[in-house]
Amino acid sequence: MSFDFLKAAGIAAILAFAGPAHADTDWTPPGPIDLLIPFGAGGSSDSMARFLASGLNEEFGWEVRPQNLPGQSGGLMASKLTDMPSDGTAIALAPLGPLIYKELVTQNPGYAVADMTMVTTLAGTQMGLVARADRGWNDLGDVIAAARAGEELSVAVPTQKLGDAVYLISREHDIDLTVVMTQGGQAAMGAVIADDTDMAWLGGHQGANVLNGQLVNLVSGELEPLEVSPDAPLLSAFGIPYFFGTDFVIIAPAGVPDDARAALAEAIASIVNDEEGNLHKLLVKSFAGARVISGDELDARRARAIENDTRLLADVDE
Repeated sequence: MSFDFLKAAGIAAILAFAGPAHADTDWTPPGPIDLLIPFGAGGSSDSMARFLASGLNEEFGWEVRPQNLPGQSGGLMASKLTDMPSDGTAIALAPLGPLIYKELVTQNPGYAVADMTMVTTLAGTQMGLVARADRGWNDLGDVIAAARAGEELSVAVPTQKLGDAVYLISREHDIDLTVVMTQGGQAAMGAVIADDTDMAWLGGHQGANVLNGQLVNLVSGELEPLEVSPDAPLLSAFGIPYFFGTDFVIIAPAGVPDDARAALAEAIASIVNDEEGNLHKLLVKSFAGARVISGDELDARRARAIENDTRLLADVDE
């Protein structure tokens, strides 16, 4: 399947932020729902899952049981989910992009994202390459010029995939950028704010610092402009035809019945979109806000992400 076809098929999904249509189903869980979390306890992503669970329990009277299962960049969680019941009683929170990337770089990872049931998104990133505003750079072009002039520049990255982005920029423009791996996005932001690195790839929590003038988004790692920095150019303007953002999704094992999938998506959307709820407030504060996409649009979004990362890795390996 060509990338152009996927882009055309999924164009509505790229920009869709509305919730799913009403599910015409009377489905209810046949038992407690296990919600797997591929992160350790205490972080914002863990809180996202736990606020969702408590919201579903309070609003619908369900029994949703969060279970932390960190390890292998989400691979441990995904492998377990694959073997769980496909009756709607097993779901997981996952950042879709890293899960796809992990599968593609690992032989026999024990799961296949293409076979999983995509239930709904909760939120998405606003991936940007960020620098301190006092560096005087306006966009990635200024960074490239500085590197060509002999400046030794470093980039904090919280994932291997974002390290690939730095490599491709360096190769495309014949410059040297040093990759500094960090333990998560907060550490990457701390590194650039403290001037320990010259830049950092950040997924959206830089927004407040951009608005107050401390940081600047130099380029968008998404397929579309960044909401807080609409004038920041896309990576494609610099010869990098890939995106590095991701969706936070609720997934389930393959074969979940359509009525269960629709009912789960609708129930989750109601919790996500409740502006007075803890989950919605967290998504606004710590992520790029709520973003609910489900059904065929979400399936197209998954296919687009698989296509993107397949081409990306082939390019990196050339």
